Amino acid sequence: MPFEVYNLPAEELIIYFISSGKIKVAEKDIIKNGIFEQGHLVAETGQYLFEQEYRKNMLPQMQNKTNIVEFNISRIHKELYDFEQMISIINNKQFTIELNECLEVYEQEKYFVAAAGLGSVLEHLLYLSIEKHTPTDFIKTHENSTASEYIAQLKKEPFNINKRDATALKGYFNYRNSVSHFNKGYFSKNMCDQILNGIKICFDRYYLHKC
Repeated sequence: MPFEVYNLPAEELIIYFISSGKIKVAEKDIIKNGIFEQGHLVAETGQYLFEQEYRKNMLPQMQNKTNIVEFNISRIHKELYDFEQMISIINNKQFTIELNECLEVYEQEKYFVAAAGLGSVLEHLLYLSIEKHTPTDFIKTHENSTASEYIAQLKKEPFNINKRDATALKGYFNYRNSVSHFNKGYFSKNMCDQILNGIKICFDRYYLHKC
């Protein structure tokens, strides 16, 4: 509804509601209902405005916050399908178990556990990417390397990542460290979403790297 309508004088506002069909009243009944009598049009107008305010402003604020930010169903299925493709292409039993367990606790809204696990999944993915594309003699990392060691390896051939890419990788691991038992709800979910997005990006850029 245009903002200007709400600033109309009472009589003009009522006329607007009647002419636009928002208040149902026959012309012949306007005088009978009156403007200031019991059951008057001002009361109906007030009720309409209250319902608008309740539906658009009050009701959304009363909802559970996790319901407000929840992904729609089609997006959930698309993202899970993307991970299924990743799992199929990588075809590593340990990686599959790790990622599936993280997705399971994520869907249960156990974001602290999910974030910790997803950080390990990201490290494992970087290890697999390096192992796949780097000659054995040039690999300086192993399965127990730290995030900084993986990033240092990715700065070398054949990936040659730049400072910006390295900063992005550090950011994904910082998200893991940002989630705790004490920052629940939207914040923790958002942090996990960032790590999940980082995993998909790293898969595309590094595991599927084209020399």
